[in-house]
Amino acid sequence: MITTGILTQKSSSTGLENLYDLISSYKETIKPALEWNIAGIKGVKGKLNLYLNEENIIAITIWIDTWKKLMAGSKFKNTPDFGIYKKGKIGLQDHGTNRWFRNIKIRNL
Repeated sequence: MITTGILTQKSSSTGLENLYDLISSYKETIKPALEWNIAGIKGVKGKLNLYLNEENIIAITIWIDTWKKLMAGSKFKNTPDFGIYKKGKIGLQDHGTNRWFRNIKIRNL
């Protein structure tokens, strides 16, 4: 599980509360600008859960037909390796806005 404090502001479909342009969150739990958000990612045996401020905001099973259809209909359709790896590196990104990270913790489940 990865947990981190993220200082951000509300944003578009690429924001903290969404899984890229693939899936929108079930509910909006992002805090206002200048307040810290707590984000968590839990992936176990193909089950991916995203948490924001202690709320489960996205749950999906990856690497199955549903996931493959999402990829095929997305901006990642021409990036064949996107979303297929089961192990690898973790990257932090922004989309041209200021982001601050703190207390990043990664552990095996």
